[in-house]
Amino acid sequence: MGVVRVFYNPAQQPGLRAGVGVSARLFKSAVDRNRIKRQLRECYRLQKHILSSVGNTTAGLDLFFIYTAKDFTDFRELYQCMEKALLKIKENLR
Repeated sequence: MGVVRVFYNPAQQPGLRAGVGVSARLFKSAVDRNRIKRQLRECYRLQKHILSSVGNTTAGLDLFFIYTAKDFTDFRELYQCMEKALLKIKENLR
């Protein structure tokens, strides 16, 4: 089950830049949206080493993660979805 949708684009600046988003239509409370965003950022922070070889080149990479589930997801499942997404990106950029 996909909980995270990822958009990525090569960038002129070296390095990796990431952003996160959560739908305000699905999560009315800002507290809930901010909690999910914190979890997404933490999952990315713990696994950004997967894309470290991509960020070291002269061209960088811009990433944007969108939370697509309609309810809260536990951190373990979110972590696994993030790992799967980052590995797919790495494969596509080879």
